[in-house]
Amino acid sequence: CVVSLEGTNAIPPEYMDCPQVRSGNAIILADPDFTGLQLRNTLDAQLKGNCRHAFVPTNDALLATKTRYKEEGDVGIEHVRPEAIRKAIAGSRPSDSTRKCFTMED
Repeated sequence: CVVSLEGTNAIPPEYMDCPQVRSGNAIILADPDFTGLQLRNTLDAQLKGNCRHAFVPTNDALLATKTRYKEEGDVGIEHVRPEAIRKAIAGSRPSDSTRKCFTMED
């Protein structure tokens, strides 16, 4: 099952019973920006780390040409080419709560 959250930051309850979610095979693919990171962390917590994460490079998620509703350079998964999404999903990795961010001391 595919869940498009569009403006929400939680998985709707009816999707929590989806076979992929129950089996730990849910894949989180979010925008490669700060808001996407917040969403990813929220969903990971909601799924109790029982999920996978897929990432696309920011350059692949940039809107190349201004449209009626979006400015050139807008970042979003909706701008990513299908082959880049397939590559991201194929390279998805399990959630890892022990993974730490780099700090200035590193």
